[in-house]
Amino acid sequence: MQADIDYYFGLSSPWSYMGLRRLREYATRSGSRIHYKPMNVPLLYGETGTLPLPKRPVARQKYRMVELERWRTYLGVALNLEPKYFPVDDMLAGRVVIAASDAGHDVGELCEMIHQATWVREQNIADEEVLRCVLRALGLPAEETLADAKTEQTAKQMETLTREAIAKGVFGMPSYVIDGELFWGQDRLEFVGRKLGLHA
Repeated sequence: MQADIDYYFGLSSPWSYMGLRRLREYATRSGSRIHYKPMNVPLLYGETGTLPLPKRPVARQKYRMVELERWRTYLGVALNLEPKYFPVDDMLAGRVVIAASDAGHDVGELCEMIHQATWVREQNIADEEVLRCVLRALGLPAEETLADAKTEQTAKQMETLTREAIAKGVFGMPSYVIDGELFWGQDRLEFVGRKLGLHA
């Protein structure tokens, strides 16, 4: 079925990265539309009581690495388990996506390339020059988009998207909301597919 998919994510999240391609494939196959909504992750975690990675129990941090390895192998995706620039501030990157989307650009590939900058190419997505190069590689207006991303209006828009997510029950990323139903985690994408009528 055709649907509107509200996609809440963080651009430094390996789980968002690993799920994005499948989400885009599902949207194409079902004729659905993805609404890309990058979040202010510190705000999300602070409001929902979710612990940032460095503050989680050591056992959970170790198990995260096991799961990353499992999913990397299962999906056959390129992913450095311990990239040079992680943790990384992804606020500007998220605001770049919002600015590009507001300008009418399809931002799916932009999100893919920003994810790959961290998890494949060992680049710092908090660095304007890295984002500038990504935008240029996609033929997008780099200077205009970066300027728009740094406005107070775009910062407020990111906060609004985050509070919208919280109101819908989102507490982690990636999260997908379809017809009011929440799916958390890229490992729930099969259920997203079922919701879209793609799986029996």
